[in-house]
Amino acid sequence: MTKINARCRHEERGFMDLEEIKELLNKLSKQEREELFKNLQRITFDFKINKSFLNYPAHPLTIPKEFYAFLDIHGILKKQDATVVFPDGSTAAGYICCSKAGWGVYHQIKIRSPYSGAGISGLKIGDAIKVEIFKIDEKTRIELSTQK
Repeated sequence: MTKINARCRHEERGFMDLEEIKELLNKLSKQEREELFKNLQRITFDFKINKSFLNYPAHPLTIPKEFYAFLDIHGILKKQDATVVFPDGSTAAGYICCSKAGWGVYHQIKIRSPYSGAGISGLKIGDAIKVEIFKIDEKTRIELSTQK
């Protein structure tokens, strides 16, 4: 894998923020990203609660484009059933799906109906949550947690 020689802000802090990681991932070729993601069992990203997440019955949550290679490598590109774990510990049946809009293809996490909404009752527009997608063997698990 090609090494990236870049002076990063994390050198001073000792860690990288999400924007720095995205910047470095974008410098890798598609083949290099695939090699990296093949060895990962999970991805993590931040999501800001929006109106569609709270109001639509499926509670759609869009996955950032930079993680599509992970979905592809683990066979999650078209449709994949998943267990969704909410910040309060409750669970629901969900899935990851792919759709197309005017701007292109996108992937979302959705909750299957019927869903009581208990796990998201404490969330409001603008809240930040951490989303983790785990792919272990043939099972997909999605964990949502609040950020303090």
